[in-house]
Amino acid sequence: MAQSFRRAAACAALVACIALLRPYTGIVGDSVLYMGGALAALDPQGIGQDPMWRLDGQMRFSLFPALLRPLVASLGAERAALVVAASGLLLWSAALVVLARLLAGREKAVAVVLACAGFSATYNSHATIYFGEPVATPRVFAEAAVLAALAATLCGRAALAALFAALAALLHPVMALAGVGAIVVFHGASDRRWLIAGFAGAVLLVGAALLGAPVLDRLTTPIDAQWLAMLRGPDDYLFPTTWPERVWQLMAQRGATVALAAVVTRGATRRLFVSILVVAVAAMALTLVLGDLYPLLLIVQAQPWRAGWLLALAAAAGFALCGLALWREGPASRIIFALLALSWLIDSSAAGALLAGLALALRCARVDLSRFAEGAAGRWLWIGVGLLSLFEIVANYRLAAAFTAAAPAGARPPPYWLMLDGHVFAVPIALLGVYLASRPPFRVSPRVSAAASAAFCLLVAASWRQEWDTFRMSLVRSGRQSALVDILSARPGPVLWLGGNQEAWYWAGRPNWAAGVQGMGIIFSRELTLTWFERMQALIDQGWIADGGTISRTLSKPDPIYPDISTDKRERFCARPDAPAWLIAPIPSESAAAGATVWRAPGRRFAFGPNEGPMIGLDLLAIYSCARVTSD
Repeated sequence: MAQSFRRAAACAALVACIALLRPYTGIVGDSVLYMGGALAALDPQGIGQDPMWRLDGQMRFSLFPALLRPLVASLGAERAALVVAASGLLLWSAALVVLARLLAGREKAVAVVLACAGFSATYNSHATIYFGEPVATPRVFAEAAVLAALAATLCGRAALAALFAALAALLHPVMALAGVGAIVVFHGASDRRWLIAGFAGAVLLVGAALLGAPVLDRLTTPIDAQWLAMLRGPDDYLFPTTWPERVWQLMAQRGATVALAAVVTRGATRRLFVSILVVAVAAMALTLVLGDLYPLLLIVQAQPWRAGWLLALAAAAGFALCGLALWREGPASRIIFALLALSWLIDSSAAGALLAGLALALRCARVDLSRFAEGAAGRWLWIGVGLLSLFEIVANYRLAAAFTAAAPAGARPPPYWLMLDGHVFAVPIALLGVYLASRPPFRVSPRVSAAASAAFCLLVAASWRQEWDTFRMSLVRSGRQSALVDILSARPGPVLWLGGNQEAWYWAGRPNWAAGVQGMGIIFSRELTLTWFERMQALIDQGWIADGGTISRTLSKPDPIYPDISTDKRERFCARPDAPAWLIAPIPSESAAAGATVWRAPGRRFAFGPNEGPMIGLDLLAIYSCARVTSD
């Protein structure tokens, strides 16, 4: 009983450690997409008329929106997002702890968990998508199901693994693919019938595609030149030939770490790491050939490169397992582990990839490093790891503190949040985990352990919400603005909110005429792509926004802070047959809003001043009707 009590307390503390390193910052990233979709479904004649939802091509492939909708209806967007994010992270953390215990053993699971919690979690070319995100999206739930499926696979529970894999596919089929592939390869390594079944399944899919089965027919459909040219602009992360070198260097580093983990482990654990590596390489090859060089619609939409999330997680877990195994082997092997640690202190670089590859090569070749271990070389190598870790922490803290000090109060992230976001503590935390697993601290009574764990969990829960962006908070929290709704009630229709994204949804209950946020789903809808591109180009031609990478990879000057909404520009724009009902734009003062109704927003949006000068708070807005334009 006491042993079970101690283990439960340890698991709770590990889950709290993950949450501590993954604070909640509100409706950010892709949670904007899913929360907006829920609002649209609840208001089909209002927000639902936004082209983003009217021309949507992706929401029907996931069970998640149907589950999210009633939650938003009953709790509101803010609370629903918090509940979903917390639930998702809790399930993900629990699944990771279970998998870690199977990989490293109960007493050493802390090493794997801390490494996975601290290491870089990004896996796309823009470093904007992460595994284990504390946000309201189906990805974190699908990842949790995949981790549970992998744990069941290691336990020999094939039926349970299939159940979890199916659940992941229902929530987010794209994220489930990596897990399904790894399970098939894992079993196929010892039983060829799995590989035959996987090959037969692939043949059936291609056959169904050739016969024109719905959705699957996209597998044989090339993307037309016009659509492809548009996607290669804002969605260039879909196409590996446009990725910067640092992305490939990070992937090589992760691959070398996973391969080294496969070398130093045995049995089912080794087979799992090999399976993940094989799937990641195959997914990238598929993405490169049929998702970029000769792009087929379904391959591009399925985004096989997302298998990188499992490779990134396996690299973090592999680092911990390498540390445990190499440290136990003795001083010579510890030099190899020191090289691996150094590589991750300079990750996303050619040097980092080379050092990880060197560590792998030395271990595979069984190079005799005993003469270095017996001398001072090994000691100085570890001193270098410590000094570089300290240097990175100090240097990044100074940069983060300077950024925070320069930012206005309403857009001021805490320095430690910026450091977490930059995974500055990744290697020190992972090394701490290896140390704790290798040399467990002194034993304490179950009651003391439970009390300490409970106190730690309460502390993390109290500090988990880090919503430092006041505008983001006010956007959702303040809800519909009656004064704004009354002004816009004179004319139904969409709103063009210059400088905005979600304001029309939350504050006015109106669809956007055009906004950057609508570009999030263009890969799934050709019609949405064409509509969005044409409208954004019209705004660029008007001088109301700058391209700035919105519809192309060419970065230009940022959007104007105060767009020129002069009479002649409005006349020309409002003459469009599909013109919006209203134009809303920020203004510096009420005197700059001749012919418009002035309204003050409940929150200030911050934008950089001219020439990247100090940030300016924008909350005063001019509202123009597009029904009829008169002289100022």
